[in-house]
Amino acid sequence: MTATGLGMLAASVAAGAGVAQAATGFTKPTFVRTIGHPGNAYVYPWGMATETVGPYAGDIVVGDYNNYNVKIFTPSGTLAHQFGSRGKALGQFGQPYGLAVDPSDGSIYVADLNNKRIEKFSSSGVALYTVAPPGAYYAPYVAVNSLGDLFIVQSLGLYSGSPNTIYEYDNKGHSLTAFGTTGTSCGSGQFGLIRGVDVDASNNLYVADVQNHCIQVFNTTTTANRFVRSFGNKSQLSSNTRDLGVDRVNGIVYVSDAQNEDVAEFTTAGSYLGTLGTPGTDPGDLAGPRGVTVGTDGKVYVGDYTNWWVNAYASPTSSHPGAYLSSIPPTPIPPPAGGFNNPTAVAVSSFSGTAGDVYVADTFNQRIQEFTHIGTWLNMWGSRLPQLDGPYALDYPRGVAIDPRNGNVWVNDTRSGYVKEYSSNGTFISEFGGQGGAVGQFLYSIGIAIGPNGNVYVPDSANDRLQVLTQAGNEVAGFPVPCGSGLGYGGYTGCTGVAVDAAGNSYAAAPGNSAVYVFNSSGIKIGTIAASAPGGKLANPWGVALSGTTLYVTEATGNRVSAFSVANPAGPYPYLGNWGKLGTASGDMNRPLGITVDASGDIYVVDYGNARIEVFKP
Repeated sequence: MTATGLGMLAASVAAGAGVAQAATGFTKPTFVRTIGHPGNAYVYPWGMATETVGPYAGDIVVGDYNNYNVKIFTPSGTLAHQFGSRGKALGQFGQPYGLAVDPSDGSIYVADLNNKRIEKFSSSGVALYTVAPPGAYYAPYVAVNSLGDLFIVQSLGLYSGSPNTIYEYDNKGHSLTAFGTTGTSCGSGQFGLIRGVDVDASNNLYVADVQNHCIQVFNTTTTANRFVRSFGNKSQLSSNTRDLGVDRVNGIVYVSDAQNEDVAEFTTAGSYLGTLGTPGTDPGDLAGPRGVTVGTDGKVYVGDYTNWWVNAYASPTSSHPGAYLSSIPPTPIPPPAGGFNNPTAVAVSSFSGTAGDVYVADTFNQRIQEFTHIGTWLNMWGSRLPQLDGPYALDYPRGVAIDPRNGNVWVNDTRSGYVKEYSSNGTFISEFGGQGGAVGQFLYSIGIAIGPNGNVYVPDSANDRLQVLTQAGNEVAGFPVPCGSGLGYGGYTGCTGVAVDAAGNSYAAAPGNSAVYVFNSSGIKIGTIAASAPGGKLANPWGVALSGTTLYVTEATGNRVSAFSVANPAGPYPYLGNWGKLGTASGDMNRPLGITVDASGDIYVVDYGNARIEVFKP
């Protein structure tokens, strides 16, 4: 986001012991309109399990990842029950991930990812209690054996050296033991990245080790969870398998493979049987397979996150092995045009051909949407695809910027690590990057800006640095530079938003440090913005935007936008004032993230929690 021509707001700040007052003459911007609205698919299937007893015995339990609930379907596809909502209270979810059902009493365990815990529910969906093992920062998968023992996976492949541990609890929530280390052996309880666990009829635990391309098996009836065997190889299991389910009656192990867009089949003894499902978007196809479970009817149910449905297939032991049978729902119900699911970033074009058009990173719908400045929907592109470097493959995009020279749209595709360039109508042009820590690679990067000379500014968030690259992907002299540290709002490290002025000075928000850092065009840090804010710091600053010599900063947990004078880029930075409060009414905010300013000075704020863009006039 480059500077626009709005003049500086009047600035003065009362000197005091770390307490600032709004500048004399500062007027809070006026709410003008909203753009977009909440809009989700019918189901985003992720975790899968089969209910065994109770009122929903025989039904399929689905963790609805982006609708923040659990849905229970009959095998014929009727929605029998659903429970849970978004939040942190007991019975609410930050993100439902893996599921498991206790075969003895039908109780349901849900890996509540963002709340860093496992929640236990009765077979009818009544919340009972939570379990939070010491390594629950990223605990995505669970399994239960016939004794009622719960196995919780702690494994995170986004960070090198992340622990790979499996915790065991009893059915009352009491800790029993833990095992597993990080390593490359498939024969000693070493794991590279765990994506899926389940048990067989003999209480053996099967662990999908995606990074080492194998399935490891452990005897859960022994105190130390003794290693039994391993099977699988790189030709059978890709680098992007997503879950594992066991047919306890027929002794078959199913591994969903997002990269190959199918499900691999093995016997529990380790013999490879082949695959079921084919890549695509037609009935029976798979584009983003996630959870897999075997119903009491013997059918194999696969949650397809990308296609927004659950597919049912015939067992390999049936008369029509692997045949596609049906889908829930029969026809996928995608998120509507103009609807947002956790939007993160916004940009407005100043290029003559598309001046005023608004582009939004609709993060959890895996797409970019385009609107007119008054909110009329125009266009959208992108989807969650297995080939991360694919032209239109988007994987939680959290940055969007417009090149004022030609109207091209630049997208920071956070999870894939790629920075992608599109024409103003969404036609793919180029890309660079990829996930990693080398120069020119990115790790969970958030935010993006185009400088006055066309250079691309990318806060490389989890690598704690700011990268500046040419549009060909070459690092500019003086960069990368350290930017941010520690954990901020949402658990992200480093800087998350960046704006660039006409002289090439960059302003980067660092949530974990409660500050905004200022760098000159050579990469030298010349200032820190925070001390003049109320209380001497910012409440998880996330996004930044420049309008003349005024810098606007969204405060994610402060539910407001603060304004500072940056007439002198090296400081001081007089505090001008703020606006916004927690709520849902027009002008209220719930976790504001991205922000930008158009050519007339109007301010566009991503109201993340309310799934909308709010427009204000200064």
